[in-house]
Amino acid sequence: MNTMKKEEIIERLSFLGEDIRENIDKEPYLSMYIKAQQGNAWFLKENIQYSLKQFLPWLEKKELHDFVAKYEENKKQKNLAIICAGNIPAVGFHDILCGLLSNCSLQVKLSSNDKVIIPFLINRMSEKTELPVRFVDKIKDFDLVIATGSNNSSLYFESYFKKYPHIIRKSRASIAVIDKKDDDISGIEDDVFMYMGLGCRNVSLLFLPLGFDIEWLKNRFKKYSFLIDFHKYKNNYDYYHAVFQMNNINMLDGGFYLLQNSKELHCPISVVNYCFYENKKEVEDFIVEKHDELQCIVAGRFDFSREIKTIPFGKAQSPEIDDYADNIDTISFLKNS
Repeated sequence: MNTMKKEEIIERLSFLGEDIRENIDKEPYLSMYIKAQQGNAWFLKENIQYSLKQFLPWLEKKELHDFVAKYEENKKQKNLAIICAGNIPAVGFHDILCGLLSNCSLQVKLSSNDKVIIPFLINRMSEKTELPVRFVDKIKDFDLVIATGSNNSSLYFESYFKKYPHIIRKSRASIAVIDKKDDDISGIEDDVFMYMGLGCRNVSLLFLPLGFDIEWLKNRFKKYSFLIDFHKYKNNYDYYHAVFQMNNINMLDGGFYLLQNSKELHCPISVVNYCFYENKKEVEDFIVEKHDELQCIVAGRFDFSREIKTIPFGKAQSPEIDDYADNIDTISFLKNS
């Protein structure tokens, strides 16, 4: 597979950013959205476009130069295998970006749920120069691997790839902590409902101060009431509404979602867990206990007494280029393994 200089890779990535900006509402992107949704009904056009727009800050030339400048150049080309997840559109793109910037030749095994978007983006980048990226059904002859999947598949990955340097990612969840001092929680609705709650960065559990007026929260969620018109989402809402009723589980019905008083990190599509807290210690203790299961912690004015990384309301689905999944520095892994 051909080797490309770092500057060529940055050129191609920045070209893709320009291409997305100029053509996101034009052909051939429009046809790509249709094809992607035919392969995965959960991939609505609006969700794919939102995902592409989150890549744009990463694809600025200055941002890319500043990003790679923090690391020593990897002069020896390595063969990197990437096994992608398919829960949200193009979720494996950041791993591919890191691999390209680290002088790796890539073989990428796509999820059956997302076989369209990433190859489309690579083809757009490759119009002038062929990139060292191959899409394969079975990975082989690799030096190191990044694999993302469910908790069950991660057990298989851990066993299968134990002899190779690897990053194995499994299911994680995100929480939000609302404080009485928060006078603006704008964006919490995006943190919860963007991608219909399918991503590990989606907030699935809300920590609310004792006495919090949930109606204030429900008013923010109304932005996503259109989800009830999407049949797959509505099926989940109808199903869990019936299950909760039959089992006498207390719930608050938002009309297109169900609020359940539970401290469980994970919840089904259309269900959002919440719990009340009396003091910050119980919140912090929960975060420490569940640290390895958490992807993001969204918070505003909550005064943490420990060193806990948080992101502002509305930013859960807009990670920075160096906001690595599972807090594992992908570039360092690729350069040092």
